[in-house]
Amino acid sequence: MDGLRLYFSKERSLMKSHEMLFVPKDPERDRMEDGYIDVVERDGYNHLGYFSPLNASTPQYITGGNWEVTDGISAFDERTNLVYHISLKSLTKLLHEHQEIAY
Repeated sequence: MDGLRLYFSKERSLMKSHEMLFVPKDPERDRMEDGYIDVVERDGYNHLGYFSPLNASTPQYITGGNWEVTDGISAFDERTNLVYHISLKSLTKLLHEHQEIAY
């Protein structure tokens, strides 16, 4: 992981990196070991995978389907285990909803 930069908030509630996101262990929130979230290819699309422990070679997939994550991880909320990201699926839905409203 040479060259990886991690950014932490003072409250440690949101953590962000541009490529991978470090996820610290927290047994109270079902995170038994340190891990990280990264963009990985799944069925020809870019999706988010959670690797834990840090040396895991196979991810637990967070996203999947015939669409892809476009800008990696936007943020992670340690308290709720929610991962925020931008995807083509959400952009398509937003455009579709906008078109419906326009009629």
